[in-house]
Amino acid sequence: MTHNTVLALCSFASYVVVGAVQANSRQGCGAVPPEVDAWQKQTWPLQNGTGAPKISHAVYINLDSSHARRQWMDEQLSLLQRSTDGFTFERLSAVPAANVKHDANFSEFRARGLSTVAYPSMSVAPWPTAACQYSHETIIEQVAARSKDMESSNELWLILEDDAIVPADLQDRWNRMWPFVPEDWDIVRLGWFGSHCSNFRINKFWDVAQWSDPPPSGPCYYCGVQGYMVNPARADRILERLRRSKVYLIDALLGAPTPPGENETEVPRLAVFAAQPKLIKQNESFHSDRIVETTRALPKVTIPHFEIL
Repeated sequence: MTHNTVLALCSFASYVVVGAVQANSRQGCGAVPPEVDAWQKQTWPLQNGTGAPKISHAVYINLDSSHARRQWMDEQLSLLQRSTDGFTFERLSAVPAANVKHDANFSEFRARGLSTVAYPSMSVAPWPTAACQYSHETIIEQVAARSKDMESSNELWLILEDDAIVPADLQDRWNRMWPFVPEDWDIVRLGWFGSHCSNFRINKFWDVAQWSDPPPSGPCYYCGVQGYMVNPARADRILERLRRSKVYLIDALLGAPTPPGENETEVPRLAVFAAQPKLIKQNESFHSDRIVETTRALPKVTIPHFEIL
């Protein structure tokens, strides 16, 4: 691999479950914690009269060298913009792995140390993985800085990777799923891939995102962060988790359980939920590990099939 081919790595190379049949299984999920049991026993939908927050803005992460992915995201987000009043979007230039590894500006981030978890291991592509985390963390920091304004206007930001498939009627779908989101939520993951845990389903639209990837070869549960939203009121809590943890896979860090290798007291569980069915899917025509990047022309953007909610 050359320097240019591994600038960032948001979908880890060891995740071989992409495109595979998603297992409905309890293997690798673990026991159900008390808060999950309480959500499962709750009456749904919630009757609090609060309307769904507006998805007012999207930020997608994209390497400067990934021209085809940028074209893909710009075209479909432009479609979403035309169908959603007041919606805006922007591109975040993904930080190069070499910068994170060497530049003095990233010394504080590097000081956290890289995770030494044996599987999935950071040894395959440590600095691209770290660069991916840094890019995501940068956007979450922006949400935290704007949290008061976002809360007062009842708005959310959508954080995307550049292989996301985003439906033009995303807001309408979100409106229907919102009454089934627990009030104390931290993150809602609208797009993800891999296996899921039947015993972590809390209602007809949401699972608790019980990330795991058991050795020696998975499968990975609730992998990927193709699209998600952070609760502005709890963005600082999410940043605290990231800063207290070793640098690791971003989907593990943004999952519900304490990330592998971390202390549960210092880095407690988060209230993270994965959409069922997914509102955002993964464009599998792009290589998920980004080892091979292409500038081939993309076909005209079309909205793929999504389940009827």
